[in-house]
Amino acid sequence: MKLYLGGGTYVSEGAVNHVDGGWADATKLMYKGADEAVAKFSSTMRKPPPLDRFQRLLQWSTFNFPTGSGEHLLIAQTELGNLPAEMPSRYEVLSAVVDA
Repeated sequence: MKLYLGGGTYVSEGAVNHVDGGWADATKLMYKGADEAVAKFSSTMRKPPPLDRFQRLLQWSTFNFPTGSGEHLLIAQTELGNLPAEMPSRYEVLSAVVDA
């Protein structure tokens, strides 16, 4: 909620030059004004942009876990999948800005 009400933008990713401490970030726009903020509020709260990107990378799987009674308990787990193809290039662009 604090992120949403904080002005309509948020920093979605960033890069740091560990040699000189330089920093570059990418900002995402959620809404442009009060009317748009009200109109997008419900849909944004259902699917927050920072979490949505992360959730799309999750891969679900299951496995059987044996119990003392001899029955198997089905366990669901998530793993972080591979980054989309555009991700490394976005980080390269941010790093180039930092290193400049």
